[in-house]
Amino acid sequence: MKILRNQYETIKLAEKDSWLTIWLDRPKAKNALSDKMTQELMQILNEVADNKTIRGLALRGAGDCFCSGADLKDFQNNFVLNNATREQIIELSTRMAELFKRIYTMPQPVIALVEGAAFAGGFGIVCCSDVVLGTQNTKFSISETKIGLTPAQIAPYLVKRIGLRNAKKIILLGTVLNGTQAYDFGVIDQLAKDKLDLEAQFAALRKTLLEAR
Repeated sequence: MKILRNQYETIKLAEKDSWLTIWLDRPKAKNALSDKMTQELMQILNEVADNKTIRGLALRGAGDCFCSGADLKDFQNNFVLNNATREQIIELSTRMAELFKRIYTMPQPVIALVEGAAFAGGFGIVCCSDVVLGTQNTKFSISETKIGLTPAQIAPYLVKRIGLRNAKKIILLGTVLNGTQAYDFGVIDQLAKDKLDLEAQFAALRKTLLEAR
């Protein structure tokens, strides 16, 4: 079964050697998670989950950012200014929660390759992945606490990845972790010096995973 390549507006796909890379492709918006992107990610992830020819999955961000979190402008334009009902807001929130759960429960191994910022929902995507590779220029933060929002959907996955004590510290303080700090906290599994090193580590990891399955 071939992955459909040209039907998406906010993501792009690259398939090679039984491995699919999904690029979050809204670089002008720092790859923020719009409602459209959330729905497109769910569509492709559900397709991949049922595809026996895909042995592994990588998540990456186009441009100089992995993902800056939820698209607040998109939320304001589509929901706040349109006087969305409580049910519509709940539906939007549920879609985001389902996305995190879908990534976390994928039958194939999911690798996050992080360059630049992974904030809020972007941090959540990272924590839902099985293995995280990141460069030294990465930045991680549960930034929603600084604007009075509770990271309820992200918190369970953050706790599972780095433990309750570290998760509480990051959430309550709104701490921004650089690459080295993220590696020390356990957010990043393999720390790369630069993009070239990241690609080399990713190639080695793909080879190991394909040989092991």
